[in-house]
Amino acid sequence: MWSLRPQLGFWAPELSPERRWELGIPEDRMALEVRWIPNEGARRAGLQNQDVIVEADGHRERMSHPELAQYVVLNKEVGDSLNLIVLRDGKEVSLTVPLVSE
Repeated sequence: MWSLRPQLGFWAPELSPERRWELGIPEDRMALEVRWIPNEGARRAGLQNQDVIVEADGHRERMSHPELAQYVVLNKEVGDSLNLIVLRDGKEVSLTVPLVSE
């Protein structure tokens, strides 16, 4: 899957059930914690480690990182953007992250 394009430019595994509970995120909703951002464009867009992604392009249903990557490959092109809503310091923050080819 890592050879498919476009790529997200970050890695964000699902939150544990305990962390979901702490943040009040239901089990059927997206909750991906950003842990690695190798892409400069994603960092410039404002994405930070420990951000919790709760929405991507209007989708809030539960999705793993591989499922989000699959959504991007099937629905986006290199150069498109992914609209994210992340939880940061208890507040929702909107970001537009460019999708990359590497």
